[in-house]
Amino acid sequence: MGKEAVIAEYAAYLVDHPDEILPGLVTILKSANKYGFCIDKVLLLFSDQIGGFCSLQDMIGMDQHVRFRYQKAIYEFSKENFKDGIEETLCCLVLAFRMRRYEDCFCYSALFEKYRKYATGEQIQRFQAIMIGGEEVKLR
Repeated sequence: MGKEAVIAEYAAYLVDHPDEILPGLVTILKSANKYGFCIDKVLLLFSDQIGGFCSLQDMIGMDQHVRFRYQKAIYEFSKENFKDGIEETLCCLVLAFRMRRYEDCFCYSALFEKYRKYATGEQIQRFQAIMIGGEEVKLR
């Protein structure tokens, strides 16, 4: 059985274990980024749950959420989906400010700067607002 088949099995497991979806998706994204797998179908399968991650307010949930968004940004950039990768990076920045993990803000700022040339004017304005206002900026 190939490594990609394991991802499908793991996704099926996550369907039956909703409390494991967020950390499970982080694991799946890490694997996809490491081995170059396409996991678009998995992300689509859990799109409703992914949309709910923004409501997480506890530190553990927010930590898992930022890890998910960072891995998803890397995934999107690897597929040359620059607009989506930048959106995920902006989300990482907001979450890092909210959690007061300022050292992580440097990492996410550097990631944004690496792909700035692909950012829309609106994304650049949001990046600047986040850097000025930090945690006050809302997640999308």
